[in-house]
Amino acid sequence: MERLKQSSGWRGVTLLELLVVVLIISILTAMAVNIYIDQTERARFAACKSLFGHLAMGIERYRIDTGEYPLSSSGTILAPSAPNPTRPFVGCGYMYISLTQSLNGSRYAPLGSRWAGPYFDAGEAKVGTLDGQLGYASNTDLPEIQILDPWDHPVYYVRSGISETPFNYPYEYELMGATEYPGEHPLASSETWFNASTYQLISGGPDGVMLSAPVRGLGDDDVTNFDGAKKSLRGYEGVDTFEF
Repeated sequence: MERLKQSSGWRGVTLLELLVVVLIISILTAMAVNIYIDQTERARFAACKSLFGHLAMGIERYRIDTGEYPLSSSGTILAPSAPNPTRPFVGCGYMYISLTQSLNGSRYAPLGSRWAGPYFDAGEAKVGTLDGQLGYASNTDLPEIQILDPWDHPVYYVRSGISETPFNYPYEYELMGATEYPGEHPLASSETWFNASTYQLISGGPDGVMLSAPVRGLGDDDVTNFDGAKKSLRGYEGVDTFEF
């Protein structure tokens, strides 16, 4: 037996060696997890920009057919002539119902003969409630249904509201607190709002938190349909941008 031990050359692993191996595995695992999380977040940011692109196409097609942008915010009343005060200035319920079913809630009896939708395929996005729950109950008011961003938060939508059409409430940007150029920005002397004559789409990003008006959407991880204009704000105090 003694000769067998001597000829094998085998020796046991010390506790120190075992700890070194465990430490190396832990470091590699942590690096892999961080890389995965980073790539996952980048994919979500890209998906959010893609979602906004699809929405923009549908919103513009809606405007071409009806002569106005979808109504801002969310509510409980179908076919209102102004944003419904029951759910003031939140989410995108009226935009979603306008693009998919028409503002009166029926694609078979759309509000106005010019509606020729649907303009957006609900299968291209997640839908849910204002609290971020996927799906919705059968008794949910249609204008309460939300388009959710990749982090399961409702997309914020507001139109400028500068129009002479009867179903366009004037100056919805001002009433709802749309995002404005900071006062120290060179454009602020001649322009008030981002996307002044169209609409704003905003996601609160991973944390779902948005700054209050008039700087809503200017947080460091927010995604908007005016991100290009946000880049010019880098260097202004209190404003940062997320790049991916």
